Amino acid sequence: MSLNDFIFGKVLGKGSFGTVNIVTRKEDNKIYAMKRVNIVGLSDKDKRSSLNEIRILASLSHRNIIDYKEAFFDERSKTLNIVMEYAEEGDIAKKVKENIKNRMRFKENNIWEWLIQILEGLKYLHDNKIMHRDLKCANIFLTKNGILKLGDLNVSCITKMGMAKTQTGTPYYCSPEIWNDRQYDYKSDIWSVGCILYELCQLHPPFRGTSLRELGRNVNKGHYLPISNYYSNDLRQMISFMLIVDPNKRKSTDELLMHPILQKRITSVNKNIITRELKKGKSKKAILMETIKLPRNLKDINSKLPKKRYRAENEMMQNDEYETMKSTFFKQFGNNNNFNDNNVNNNINNNMNNNMNNNIYNNVNNNGINYNNNMNNGNYLNNRQLVVNNYIRKSEQQNMNYNNNINKNNNMNNNFNIINNKYSP
Repeated sequence: MSLNDFIFGKVLGKGSFGTVNIVTRKEDNKIYAMKRVNIVGLSDKDKRSSLNEIRILASLSHRNIIDYKEAFFDERSKTLNIVMEYAEEGDIAKKVKENIKNRMRFKENNIWEWLIQILEGLKYLHDNKIMHRDLKCANIFLTKNGILKLGDLNVSCITKMGMAKTQTGTPYYCSPEIWNDRQYDYKSDIWSVGCILYELCQLHPPFRGTSLRELGRNVNKGHYLPISNYYSNDLRQMISFMLIVDPNKRKSTDELLMHPILQKRITSVNKNIITRELKKGKSKKAILMETIKLPRNLKDINSKLPKKRYRAENEMMQNDEYETMKSTFFKQFGNNNNFNDNNVNNNINNNMNNNMNNNIYNNVNNNGINYNNNMNNGNYLNNRQLVVNNYIRKSEQQNMNYNNNINKNNNMNNNFNIINNKYSP
């Protein structure tokens, strides 16, 4: 694998570690994000950080974590390259800047949806003993389907005892324990989420200062101006749960997700998933790779990097689209708590009519998706996937492809058509 296997597009961002570009992979003609690290000029510590990001990304698989595709060292350019899932809508910091420019606020419903997804992704990390350590708006990405993804894991760490000491992160989002050079645990990430939540409401971080010393002093006091009355008391209270100076009094991801304030705002689809995971006690366990050791000769590094994972995209997209379409169903037809895979037929029959189905079908076909043309009363269903409205927002076109993963649900109504050839390999 080399850089010649990709067509480079625009630059998405630049940082101390390298550059992120949009790329098109020639083999499958699909778009990805590629992080290029000029590894030769880095210190050994920074080289290990880059390898650590590869290790963690390649070990994880969650709908709210940026998905790893492959990594390779390019001899000609002397760069370490990480190919990842591309989030079409960019990062949340970009959305904040747009709102500042246009003098607009985020809608509260959007903030709740984003918060839930941030906590779901963070719960997955924490359940696998991983601290993110650099959560901020610029490291949270949004896909065209409205799915949030946590990214930029180069300073994340895997903990054995649930504690860390190294100072890291972005000052505006750092917890008091990091500012005071004390040991910290997963609750430090919770503080960062509180800062993000506040920023989504006020379009600036909760703690600011004219110098690092003043900023640190304000963080340690834990005093911040209340958010605008434009938002609910529930949102104000949720922020207060996270921005508590004493980490022992901050709530964990599990406690936040199960709190009544969040529970009443979680759609029944997400609620079923979250409740099921919490009953088990932990998210699906990741198989963590061993530490990637830095070889003396960088030419030998490719043999130590994890394998390509492009085909895993099908399963990730299937899960994302399934949850997205369920959420869309509720937006269109109301929140029905009885909705699940076993009684999906009843929900569709009770809430959809022929005209709506025909309109949806035409919209989806315009996106180049092949469907079975035998429609009975406009009802159609891919195993586990309810095809309702093909776009979340009317202004966005969804390019949804469906896998031929069928015959898993024996309770499907024969009146629903099966979509074939969901994904190309």
